[in-house]
Amino acid sequence: MDARDKQVLRSLRLELGAEVLVEGLVLQYLYQEGILTENHIQEIKAQTTGLRKTMLLLDILPSRGPKAFDTFLDSLQEFPWVREKLEKAREEATAELPTAQPRKDHLPEKPFIIRLITAAPREAAPESLSPVAETAQSGQKGRLDQSNSCPSAPVAATEACLDQS
Repeated sequence: MDARDKQVLRSLRLELGAEVLVEGLVLQYLYQEGILTENHIQEIKAQTTGLRKTMLLLDILPSRGPKAFDTFLDSLQEFPWVREKLEKAREEATAELPTAQPRKDHLPEKPFIIRLITAAPREAAPESLSPVAETAQSGQKGRLDQSNSCPSAPVAATEACLDQS
């Protein structure tokens, strides 16, 4: 459902709650047309009042796809005055939309820079180096530690693991 139709349902929410009884043909038509699932029908019918049933339907409709609003209009055969009100609000919402400005592209106007971060061994005191860092710093290839496993942290260690193969 597009934003305009969602706004129409939101703006007329209380009026729809007061004027539409969804228990009859409305729910069955929306189910028949694939807008509502059987679970939706059960959930709506479980509500204690007509107002709550309608409000739950209005909560569900916006997430039910691009045809949901038009199908909802079609389901209002028993409520032609409500359908007319919704169609009028939709036309007014369409007239209020600003004319779309053509977009140049999806990129920002100012170019942006992507900085690549390279992993270089840091200068650190030898006592603070891990076995992985010691291996990477000394340029040794092959075995990193007693278990011959490749840790998954620093890039230097990953490169050393690749060299084991």
